[in-house]
Amino acid sequence: MKTWIDRMSAIPWFASIGNPDSRDRAEALLEPVKAAFGLPDVPVRWLTLPEAGEFVKRYDITSSPMWPTLFELPERIRTAAERNGRMEVLSFAADDLPEAVFHAAFGGAFPVLQAFGQEAVRNAVCAAMYVSGLAAGWELAGEPPESNPLQPAIALFELGYWPLGLFEGRLCLL
Repeated sequence: MKTWIDRMSAIPWFASIGNPDSRDRAEALLEPVKAAFGLPDVPVRWLTLPEAGEFVKRYDITSSPMWPTLFELPERIRTAAERNGRMEVLSFAADDLPEAVFHAAFGGAFPVLQAFGQEAVRNAVCAAMYVSGLAAGWELAGEPPESNPLQPAIALFELGYWPLGLFEGRLCLL
């Protein structure tokens, strides 16, 4: 459990936004994300910071084709935790991890996104908390790490990028 806090605290949250240096590595990580969400042929689009400001104002994840998979993950995790006798351990993902992620993600998001308003910073931090909580929950529930559908998204965050989601037929990153 401490491993997850250490791992999430070590992420350079949003530090590579606007930096093209490791975009090739990031795009390679997207292939499993696209496969996990049933979107193998969706093109990738790197947004600029000003575009990201507009994106967070218009994006509604519940209307995204990715939402059904994201929506069902908490229930799949809970079911796996019950099946594997790991409900007590799973509470860590809901109780302790969010605080650690909040502080680290806010520290990364604020300097990069503050010019685009509080909404941009809030959405970035919430995305970090949601994805990391589900990714940790998956593994704490006793499911194999290699089958974790959010592991590639965590890897993108570890590179300092933000996988924004599917918008206008493209998988958008910042």
